[in-house]
Amino acid sequence: MTVRARLLTLALVLPALAACGGGLTPAPAPAPAPASRPPAAPRPEAPRPEAPVPRATRLRLPLALSSTTYQVRLRGELERDSAGRRESDVVETTARVELALRRDARGGLRGTGRVDSFTVRANGASVRPSANVTRSTASVPGPLFTSVAIDATLDSTQLRATVRPALPNECDRPEAAAALIARELLVRVPANVGVGDRWRDSLVTLVCRGAVPMTLRTIVESTADELRDNDRTLHVRQNITSVLEGISRTPWRQVAVTGAGSGTQDVLLDIERGVVTAIDGTSTLVVTVVNGSLRDASAMQQVKQTVTLTVRPAK
Repeated sequence: MTVRARLLTLALVLPALAACGGGLTPAPAPAPAPASRPPAAPRPEAPRPEAPVPRATRLRLPLALSSTTYQVRLRGELERDSAGRRESDVVETTARVELALRRDARGGLRGTGRVDSFTVRANGASVRPSANVTRSTASVPGPLFTSVAIDATLDSTQLRATVRPALPNECDRPEAAAALIARELLVRVPANVGVGDRWRDSLVTLVCRGAVPMTLRTIVESTADELRDNDRTLHVRQNITSVLEGISRTPWRQVAVTGAGSGTQDVLLDIERGVVTAIDGTSTLVVTVVNGSLRDASAMQQVKQTVTLTVRPAK
């Protein structure tokens, strides 16, 4: 019972007991009431803060994505150690990439696109993408194309960007290197996602360098980190680990390539349009190349590659 209810009960019970002769002592005459004072002016109530608008617990991303054009920049710092001889290069790759994609419920992407304005510069000089993992990129001639059409596919196990029409041999072709640039823009985010969600992709990609076919296995662990820009943008944080291995054998020569790397990536996604608006990433890959022949002793070279990725909408 509240204090107010208890006082009300006593106010009703005590007069009743007095009327029934309950032996109560008569109350003394009440003292004269003090002079009345004018009532105090009511105090204005403080304004109540507006209740925050609740955020949606789940986000629904569109399945059909509008065509978007990006400016992609990769900057790689290469350090090579061959029999105690150290060399270093700075390689910058830029390209303009247009993609028109469609997302499925699990976030897989499939679509088409085009890569143009593809440029590779090593130590400030324009070059063609390296055709041999054991050679300096600065010794390779310039690109032989200006634009290439691609088909792109991404799901939780596969990541591919291939030239269209297909090349008879993708190994060491600059067109294939340009298609690899487009892969950097493929980010899997489930169509129904909430802040705090986590998902994991185990990707297998086939690449070829220096006539050595290689398998790149990549684990991508993604977290829907937070909403930004008045809840119009989703920030996705990615941790990436990779393992590279490949071998090429001929009757007189064998080249074996092994490597491992890791990196992080910050991705911004426009929630209304469902498209990537920015990517910033840094990764490191250490590759060991063992080149052996029947006549000479095996030669080993180690290459450390640190890459910075920047993606922005094209202007």
